[in-house]
Amino acid sequence: MVVSTVASAYDFQHYGNVGIYSADGTYLSAKMNVPVGAPGEKFPVIIFCNSWALGESEYDLQADLFAEQGYVTLSYAARGWYGSGGMINATGAKDMEDINALVDYLVAQPEVDADNIGMTGVSLGGGMTLMAAAHEPRIKTVVSFSGWTNILDSMYGGWADDTSSGQGQATLRSAWAGILIFAGDLIGNLDPTVAQMRDRLAGNYELDQVAAWAAERSVETYVDEYNARQIPVYMINNYQDQLFQANQMERFFSKLNYDAKRMDINKGIHITGEIGGFINIGGTLADFMSILGDGPIRNALTGIFGALDIQLGDISNNGPWKKAHRWFDHHLKGIAIDVDGNEIMAEEKIQLKDKVASGRFKDWVAPRDSANVVDQTFYFDYSRSSIFSPYRTGLKTQTVGNSSYSIYTGKDTDATTGMDLPGNLDGFIDTLVSFLLDDITLTSTLAGLMEAHLGDVHRTAKLDDFTEYYANISCPLGCYREAGVKYETGTFNEAKEFVGAAKMDLWVEPQSSDVHLVAYVYEIQSGWGAKNRLITHAPVTRRGVVAGQPLHMTFDMVFSKFTTEPGSKIAVVFDTEDPLYQNVNGYNKRVKILHGDGYNSSVTLPFAN
Repeated sequence: MVVSTVASAYDFQHYGNVGIYSADGTYLSAKMNVPVGAPGEKFPVIIFCNSWALGESEYDLQADLFAEQGYVTLSYAARGWYGSGGMINATGAKDMEDINALVDYLVAQPEVDADNIGMTGVSLGGGMTLMAAAHEPRIKTVVSFSGWTNILDSMYGGWADDTSSGQGQATLRSAWAGILIFAGDLIGNLDPTVAQMRDRLAGNYELDQVAAWAAERSVETYVDEYNARQIPVYMINNYQDQLFQANQMERFFSKLNYDAKRMDINKGIHITGEIGGFINIGGTLADFMSILGDGPIRNALTGIFGALDIQLGDISNNGPWKKAHRWFDHHLKGIAIDVDGNEIMAEEKIQLKDKVASGRFKDWVAPRDSANVVDQTFYFDYSRSSIFSPYRTGLKTQTVGNSSYSIYTGKDTDATTGMDLPGNLDGFIDTLVSFLLDDITLTSTLAGLMEAHLGDVHRTAKLDDFTEYYANISCPLGCYREAGVKYETGTFNEAKEFVGAAKMDLWVEPQSSDVHLVAYVYEIQSGWGAKNRLITHAPVTRRGVVAGQPLHMTFDMVFSKFTTEPGSKIAVVFDTEDPLYQNVNGYNKRVKILHGDGYNSSVTLPFAN
């Protein structure tokens, strides 16, 4: 075994304007670092691909660090971004041709070890990295940060493959879709097809075309290629990432049938778990200013950021990137033991890290025996304990008798993926941002960021009263109707640790042909100053259903690791709106939730033992 030591830093030559042409003649703007070694010495390679809306300078700091450690590095801007030509292809066939051209260029360099080429990237770069490994066999191993494995699931979460009827269970992640389209139009050369696909999802039409477009760009489509070649792959994502949720990463990971795979899920929203280890703010701003052209604005910004020399601190201390270095050291240099004496290819393949603790597991394959997770099912109920007691909603450990509870559309409740800010500040922020940025809302994204990175901050909600006032023709004096409903368990004396994705089976009777529900799971604390802390959530949208007939809905809740306080309860909340998602409900339409007698609505919670 080769043991890693603190290597003497290599000097390296930096080439700042490397131009590479793809098969169709498209120019790709790139930078390269080449270590200065002994005569004839060859070095392994790391290819860096940019994030959405960023450019080839994004990874300057990491590229320099890898070069000092004896790697040739090539950082490039994908087509359609910054100095590269063409239109944004969103990891399609043109992008894969570009990867082939980059590798052709690299293997022609005398300093390159052509048998040891790795690739990495964040967000768009993370997805591009996973796709590249499936299409370019000369790429030996990859590390993907905040990437995706199924692009349709990312944009249209909860996708069900029933496009022939147009009744997918899917919900457009309208907030994130808006952010991406807005940034692509503003900064890049966005292929109009990308926006067209978003519009088809929003309008729920021609979904077969969207599915085909997305499948070409989803590494889950190419899982057989991964298994055939046993491509060493490391995926690093974040719990509060509501763009590329951890569920799809876990699903792809579980389909890989070999040992050289790793998956970490950390605190953070999209890219924030790893941002401190890579982004070169000064270089990224310079890339952005280069598209502004010469002029007083650019000159002023150049002077300001040059004087500030803004960076995010010591990148070598960022945990996810430190692991990426170890991974590449092992698979491209043959190093088995890192500088701290740890076995790089340890038996544990999974690390899940929340605010309380981290957990390591050997694997993560249903029924999750190796993670020692026990599923517990609770049934929704609306009943009373005696003839003298009021009717109450609840979660029971046994099946229940027939009952139902009705909620009405058109009003959001306090249950939300956002943050309960004072003075309706969340509503003000979303109104302002929506006005300025083409109907984009941000409070859910900001709430996830605060929860992940600000100590004991959690997304909380007032869950005691969902009654809302409605006025319409049938109720000329107004009537009180519930905009949401809460079901809760009894008190758990011990702390409960969630590991994985809860499953929700729900029977409803909708009043209209389109119905959209959002399910939330909360911890309900007890005592003075108690909080209702959000654990997980998921939306489901069904279109073209038969009004007045029972409808089965399944929710694949967002992957979570969460530890409750002793003495807490668990609550499930349903309502009909959330700022993250497109809402197809009409106004003041009833949704009746059915319990028992053939309609055993239930939730299954994954508790670590």
